[in-house]
Amino acid sequence: MSVTKKPFYSVVHNKAENKGEIFLYGIIGASIWEQGNDSKQFVLEFKILEREFSRIDIHINSPGGSVWDGLPMYNVIRSSSADTHTYCDGIAYSMGFMIFLAGKTSHAAKGSLLMCHNVLGGVYGNAKDLRSAASMMDKHDEILCDLIVSKSGKDKDFVMSNWMNFEDNFFTPTEAKDSGLVDVIEDYDAKEVPKNLKNISRDELVAFFQNYNSEPSQSFLDKVIEGVKDFFNPQNSNTDMGLITTNKFKSLSALAKVAAAAITADQVKAVNDEIEAEGISGVSFVLDADMQETIEAAAKVVGLEASISAKDTEIQNLKNKITAHEATISEQKTKLDAAAENPDTPPKEEGDKTAGEGNKDDKVIKTPQDLEYEKIQALQNMIP
Repeated sequence: MSVTKKPFYSVVHNKAENKGEIFLYGIIGASIWEQGNDSKQFVLEFKILEREFSRIDIHINSPGGSVWDGLPMYNVIRSSSADTHTYCDGIAYSMGFMIFLAGKTSHAAKGSLLMCHNVLGGVYGNAKDLRSAASMMDKHDEILCDLIVSKSGKDKDFVMSNWMNFEDNFFTPTEAKDSGLVDVIEDYDAKEVPKNLKNISRDELVAFFQNYNSEPSQSFLDKVIEGVKDFFNPQNSNTDMGLITTNKFKSLSALAKVAAAAITADQVKAVNDEIEAEGISGVSFVLDADMQETIEAAAKVVGLEASISAKDTEIQNLKNKITAHEATISEQKTKLDAAAENPDTPPKEEGDKTAGEGNKDDKVIKTPQDLEYEKIQALQNMIP
């Protein structure tokens, strides 16, 4: 299981369970909030998981954020051919709520909370500018309403009147399931959420997640333990990880005092060799730089595949044209052969008129077969 740790979300290649996992924790949108989740990176890494796994789990703990960044995330999940599962691990508010609805199956942790409301925004300008902004916000509300309708099965009027009513509308897991917004209520508890959720201000909520999403000042070993403790000892997630700190994992233990940025490729290889020697499958560690290189290479592959697909379509179109031309040539050859075999009966083209038909002034158009027939007739007339 390789973990790519990002400031705001983690991407897990869980080969042991044959599924990809994305932990989308924090604010949606790097375009507005400097340290928010970036939609471009999310879509790219989702596509990488999609190529490798048939199931992708997206764990969400977010106060919401930018609609512009959230919609691409929603669409890539919703349109995926993979078996997508979304999980509300803590809160799924605003745009986080919309992304939560994108999964084919939606799960909510016990004690989690969901919330939807109308689009929020602001603009500086004259009355015309303000009216234009309000009109655009109405359009966004229509789009988000359609997403809720698609998941819940409620009609549009109901959603607009009850859930897009210019209020913050909260759902417990049970309420959300009864409303068709949640498919499964999980047994695990919600985590990493601020207290007094319903009464906390938006600024306080955003500040909480900005602080929460900051990269903690942990040693490399602390991060490793946090990421793999459940794998090594699924019966007791509170274990002190004695397995890792035994003599079987000397290389891993040696990294306890090494800063994450100072870890080398050789040190990571030594750790992976120890894990493999112990017969532990599905677990490996990679450097951030190596993972980024893999991501960039995968992006190039996606681009090349799109180019190849376009070329294949172009080639098929040319083949279809060639087939059509060959059919036309074959048809003309058949008519010429018939004219040669039956010189007394010239082939009649579609649109030809029989004797007595048409006006006397009609212009006679001769086909190549007509000309060939006349030549044959002229030769026959020369025979005594």
